[in-house]
Amino acid sequence: QRDIAILLAAVLASIAGTAAFCWRSQSFYRQALATAGLRENEELFRSTYELSPVAMYLTQKDGRIIRANAAFCQLTGYTEEELTDLDLAKLLPKEHLKKEAMKLLDMETHQISQYQIERRYVRKDGSFVWGLASVAIVRDSDLNISHYMAQVVDISERIEEILAAEVERTEVERTEVERTETDR
Repeated sequence: QRDIAILLAAVLASIAGTAAFCWRSQSFYRQALATAGLRENEELFRSTYELSPVAMYLTQKDGRIIRANAAFCQLTGYTEEELTDLDLAKLLPKEHLKKEAMKLLDMETHQISQYQIERRYVRKDGSFVWGLASVAIVRDSDLNISHYMAQVVDISERIEEILAAEVERTEVERTEVERTETDR
């Protein structure tokens, strides 16, 4: 009986060891799959960000540009290296910064998670380009601000058409006033 008990204990220990080995193997396999999935998702995001025709950039809370894609570089005329040395305030006229201060505060205090705004960007050559910016806040797992993300669509052509229509309307109104005064 004693020999049977020892043999049974050895068989059970072997089975337990095999089960533990299988469990560890499955755990490592699951972790390897998760890591590969994470890498694939990161690559998908990176290529989407870098190759997007929509201008995108990331800023720290203080407004310093962290990253910018090729479309944003083309929009502003700066290289990504030049942009990462800049504060966003250098690219925006002061009136736009003042207008956005309340929206940023609302995002920081969890009132809103994103907003859209039309703004002028100062290009490297000093000219302006109009963009419709969609700005979102990105938070870490503790809900602290990690960074801001912005996507910008060039709306310069539309703004120029609106401004030209306003100038034309003003000229028509002025001509009508002059004509009315002349008829008196």
